[in-house]
Amino acid sequence: MDTITTIAVYLGFSIVFMMAVFLLLWKRSVKRQAEYPVHWKRLKKALDLDHTVDIATYGSSVIWNENLKQEHKKVLYREVESRKDRPELQQLWKDVYYKTHGVEPM
Repeated sequence: MDTITTIAVYLGFSIVFMMAVFLLLWKRSVKRQAEYPVHWKRLKKALDLDHTVDIATYGSSVIWNENLKQEHKKVLYREVESRKDRPELQQLWKDVYYKTHGVEPM
């Protein structure tokens, strides 16, 4: 193969790869945007029932979602802060603290 053909093949594969990655990231974003309200409602229910395992599960899902709203972050911080002495919620408390303050707790 000559140089022009090699460049054209490389450019074609690069464009196809870039489009595939963009499509996967877009689908992931749409999925997370759709599941955020569901996870938030389940987290609120778990907080009302004081169910520690569900708080840890849905809290982690909500705190790392890129669609997290500022008011939800404040509510989650306040609720997890009051329950941080439970061993099941230690990791969630560290994650919430990090997302709220921008540094890891000491």
